[in-house]
Amino acid sequence: PTSTSTSSTTAQQWSLATAKSVAAAWATGTLLFTFPVLAGLVQVRRLRRTGLPWRAGQKVIDSLTREAGVRKPVDVLLHDCIAAPATCGVRRHMILFPADASTWSHDDVRRAAIHEVEHVRRGDCFINVSIRVICAVYWFHPLVWIAWRRLVLEAEHASDDAVLRGADATVYADQLVALAG
Repeated sequence: PTSTSTSSTTAQQWSLATAKSVAAAWATGTLLFTFPVLAGLVQVRRLRRTGLPWRAGQKVIDSLTREAGVRKPVDVLLHDCIAAPATCGVRRHMILFPADASTWSHDDVRRAAIHEVEHVRRGDCFINVSIRVICAVYWFHPLVWIAWRRLVLEAEHASDDAVLRGADATVYADQLVALAG
């Protein structure tokens, strides 16, 4: 009887220690994968504070957001740290353009703006932050990361498709290659 109760107690202690170790590993992983999300939100706040309002770009974006049925205001800023247009912001959207965007042709600005407004219309920023939090919680599951990557690619494809509905594919491709360079 003593041997059975001792082995049962040892098994329970081992099981409890294993459960605590697994919980600690999960919590550590969750914190580590949440950190980049929080750092990104802080970076967005910094970009908003240090960007320069761009009136000409704002007019283009305002026109496109009205056409797309976007009701919330979208800030348009020029920034030295941005190499290509980007959309960010969870509560208040912001579209950042590189500092040299003011020298772009109207058509180049419009194509880039259509792409970014489509991200706003679809709510891609909020969805991306939400999915990144889910990835942080399920950091150990590879399918979650695969799904996140696929979601990001599909959001880009949808935004590109919005541009291609009214633009020549070759001209748009040339613009993307120039931005990538």
